[in-house]
Amino acid sequence: MKNLLTTLYIALLAAFSMEALGQDSLSSSSTSFEGFKPGIFDKLETQVGIWMPEEGRTIIDNKHAKTGSQCLQITGGAKSSATLQIAEDADSSGVLSFWAERWTSRSPFSFRIEKSSGETWEELYNGDAQVKVGRSFLNFVKIPLGDNRIQKLRFTVTSPPNT
Repeated sequence: MKNLLTTLYIALLAAFSMEALGQDSLSSSSTSFEGFKPGIFDKLETQVGIWMPEEGRTIIDNKHAKTGSQCLQITGGAKSSATLQIAEDADSSGVLSFWAERWTSRSPFSFRIEKSSGETWEELYNGDAQVKVGRSFLNFVKIPLGDNRIQKLRFTVTSPPNT
């Protein structure tokens, strides 16, 4: 089973890089959004798993990033979400850590991460008050996963339209 120390960048309205799915140490497996075509996608296959937009608009953004030149952006609106189907050989027993960037202080704002180990979803993180406004990915978030049964992670953002 792979221990994934990844560098995935997600610009949400919050934007973040997922540094670790697995342990807090370096690993031979890494993933980023650097090699993907900028713009809208229906399905994105990475070493850590398959990303799929669920609601709203999700893009590879080549204008914002913490490191590198691209990130994954889950755009604003009533409710936007993307799901990561965890690869079968991925180890989800460690931590999920990422840099977050919120682009506006306007209401409404909600940022949640949920996990699914089967048929139901369970909230892992409520970032509504934790993700502060500011450019350059100012917020570092670290979430213990501790569950090697995780099959999916869902990232959901609610924010003003066009943000």
